Order: sequence, then structure tokens, then C-alpha cells
Amino acid sequence: MAYQWHGPAGIISGSTSAIYPAVDYSATGNYIFEVDPGNSCIVTDTVTVVVSGGDPLWTNPGPLCSNTAPVDLNAYVTGDVGGTWYCSETGVIIGSEFNPEALSGTYTVSYTVGSGGCLDSLLHDIVVNPAPDISISGDTTICKGESTVLIASGATNYVWSTGTTGNTITISPSVTTNYSLIGVASGCNTTISQLVVVNSYPEPQILGDTLVCDGDSVYLEAAYADSYLWNTGSTDTAIYVMPTSDTLIVLQGTISECTASDSLHVYVHDLPVAGISGPASVCEEAGFTLTATGGSSYLWVDGTTTVTYSSQGLIDSVYYVTVSDDYCSTVASHSLTVNPIPVLSISGDTSICKGESTVLVASGATNYVWSTGTTGNSITVSPEMNTFYSVA
Repeated sequence: MAYQWHGPAGIISGSTSAIYPAVDYSATGNYIFEVDPGNSCIVTDTVTVVVSGGDPLWTNPGPLCSNTAPVDLNAYVTGDVGGTWYCSETGVIIGSEFNPEALSGTYTVSYTVGSGGCLDSLLHDIVVNPAPDISISGDTTICKGESTVLIASGATNYVWSTGTTGNTITISPSVTTNYSLIGVASGCNTTISQLVVVNSYPEPQILGDTLVCDGDSVYLEAAYADSYLWNTGSTDTAIYVMPTSDTLIVLQGTISECTASDSLHVYVHDLPVAGISGPASVCEEAGFTLTATGGSSYLWVDGTTTVTYSSQGLIDSVYYVTVSDDYCSTVASHSLTVNPIPVLSISGDTSICKGESTVLVASGATNYVWSTGTTGNSITVSPEMNTFYSVA
């Protein structure tokens, strides 16, 4: 007669007697007793054993961080995973998951196994450290070629995406760049990033003439930026300036807080010294000639473009000529008085006896010249024969 015991895991080694008190009942399952009378007619009997209670074994997963994903506590259990999890803080445990999100402090968690009167629990204090609330400050918009300092705060240790450690880095990116930062405190870390925008400098330009005639204004226009500041103080896109001497005009142009400059020399050209020479007065219907001076080209009011202007005196007039050099022009004027032709008359005795004399008196003018050469308004003559006398 032979005996053999079988447990949930198979043959129980050494259990070959009818009574075997050392059977391990630590596992729930079927236990089989086998009897072999020696005639190949094996008889078995089965009993189901349910093991309740016992020492629950689980490992504390902490310390955790407040930004850690929920933890399945069953993964930390050794042996029976059919127990119940409990924490007095509402919402901390759902099923077998411990959720550390937004938590901070120590949380007592129990794991209970067994049923009926065979219950056993094991407590662990799970520590949740707050994830560092880090931030980055500093100038995050710069101009190309500039540098900026980024400053981290909110943690104990820092690692930047550049590999630099410490709470500050000095950077000079040539293009817009995203910098990430890992902040570590109490074994927890948080990662954030900061975009540093790199703007190019504008290329402002002043458009307009560089030469202006004395007394004139010049129109200058700004281009290729968003906002402007002239050294005249104006912030307009276009300005008029009237320099009295050679002047340097400076323009600042700005785009996205980046500023560059352009400059333009405006040179003041002297006006030609224009003049008109010629008589100040002429007799009515008498011809006259005026001559312009001071330039390289001339334009009289009637369209004449020669240096001289000729006409006949009709009425008192002012004559104008535009005198130009290679760049500037000015106007000269000349006043001309037209004197009327006097109406002369001669009075006196025009019939005399031979040997007598007579006085001829001229009138109608201011000055007189007689055909005899005498000047004055009267002459005394004693002609020997009939004679014509004239006066002018």
C-alpha cells in the first residue's frame, strides 16, 4: 500500500504517509490524497483548502512626487494581491491606484488581506514631495547679435538644455530658440521651456535729395522700418527740413524693439547772385537793352532765354529775369522809367528888319539846346537873312 499527497503546486515531496501533518497550507487550492493498493487501482480523495489572513507583504513606493503619474500599489505586493487598500484622505486611492497629483506630505496607507475572522493589515506612510514650481525670467525677446540672461527660480538645482547647471545662463542665439529647464528639489523635478525670440535689425533708409538751394526746404522720407525717430525730434514717416547750412540728418528705424540708423548729408547750395544792368529811364518809344548777370542760364518774363533783353519804352515797367546756375535759381528785377517825349514850342518875334535882333523863347521841356549851340530856354538872334532855328 503506497500513499502520496499532492498540493496546488503538484506533488508534495516527502509526503508519503497516510497522515502527514507537515503539509503546507499557506496556499489556497486543492489538496489530493492518493492511495495505491498495489493492484493498479489507485484511489484519490480531494479537499479544497482556502487560506485566509496571513501577513500581508508590500513595499512602500515612496517617496513620490506631486507630478508623478498614479501608482498601482498591487505592483508592490508580494504574495496575495486580493487585498483592500485604504487611505483616510479622500480621493488619494482609487482601487489599487495611489494618485500623488497635487499632494504634499505624508499619507498613511493600509493593505488588508483575508476574510471573516482571518484579517491582517500592514500600514505604510507614503511620502509625497511637492514638485518644484519653477519659472524662467529674463529678456526673452532680443535683437540678433545681442545676449540675454535667463534666470531660473523655484528649485534647488537646475539643468538647462544647453548642458549648463545653475540658476542662470547667458545666451546669444542667432535664431529664435526654445530653451528647456529641469528644476530639482527634494528628489522631484519639473521641466519647463522658454522661447527666446531673435529679431533681425531693420535697415532703415532716408529717401530724398541731398542738395537744397538756400532758403528752400527738402522733403525726406523714411523707409524699411515700423517706427522712426529723426534727429529733428519728429516721429513722422516723412519730414520737410530747411537747413541754413550743410546738415547731417540722422534717422532711427525700429522693428520689434530692434533699432538701427541711417544718415544723410543735406548740402545747402548758395543762390546765384543775380542782377540786371541797363538804363534806369528811357524816352517814350526809345529802344533799350537790359543785360542779366550772375548765372549760366536766363529766362525773361516774355520767354526770352538770352542774356540780354531788348525792347522799346512804352510805359513805366519792372522787368524780371530768372537767373540759374547748375542747380539753383533766383529772380532779379529792374525798374525802367519811360519819359514822355516833350512837346516843344518857340515863341517870340519871328519877323524882323535887317539889322534888328529878336528873342526866341522855347517851352515844353526842362533843358534845351538850340541849333546855334546855345543852351537854355531862350536865345537872342540877329540873322542877316531868313534863318531856321531849332531847339531840342
